[in-house]
Amino acid sequence: MLNTLRKNSGVTLTELLIVLALTGIVSGAIYNIFISQGKAYTIQSEVAEMQQNLRAGIFMMEREIRMVGYDPTRDADAQILTAAPSQLEFTADLNGDGVTDDPNEHMIYTLYDTDADGTSDALGRNDVNSGAGTQLLAENIDQLNYVYLDESRNALNDMATSVDPAVLPDIRSIQVTMVARSGVIDSDNTNNETYQNQNPGGSEVIYTAAGDHFRRRLLSTEIKCRNLGL
Repeated sequence: MLNTLRKNSGVTLTELLIVLALTGIVSGAIYNIFISQGKAYTIQSEVAEMQQNLRAGIFMMEREIRMVGYDPTRDADAQILTAAPSQLEFTADLNGDGVTDDPNEHMIYTLYDTDADGTSDALGRNDVNSGAGTQLLAENIDQLNYVYLDESRNALNDMATSVDPAVLPDIRSIQVTMVARSGVIDSDNTNNETYQNQNPGGSEVIYTAAGDHFRRRLLSTEIKCRNLGL
């Protein structure tokens, strides 16, 4: 009977402490895995959103910039009006009525300040004839850069200058480069990178990250203005 009682006496305090310690270790490991997986998912979502912002902005600009100078009647004087490093203004007679005063025929693409905090960090599209003002096209855009090229792909401007009004008619294509950032910070990532355009006259630094914790992506494309020079 004594032997039976000894066998059913339960667990010792030492055994209980060991079990609790092992449980804590396993629980901590599971929690760390959960946190890591959640963070990885958040980063992937932010990167995907950045790329979507860039592609959406580039797609809209590309579609409309191709039509710069469209003037089937030769009466509308459709042309590029402003060719600045971060702002493009142009007209096109899309419906062929001889004027450029209809919606979508006088456009401005630029960076603008959406929340009045003094920082221009969104891509804006201004349909001048609609009177609606600048509308948000893509948010969290740190830099928008235009390089204007002539027929021989010589650059007509750089980061510090606009195209001289006298040579605006020489523009045949426009290189568009944008830098987008994530919407939230990643404390494990410190960004000190520099971002460059692909200026045929020599790549230029268009944005330098100031050691913050945002992830960024750059996208660049060259758009041929097929109606210019005809």
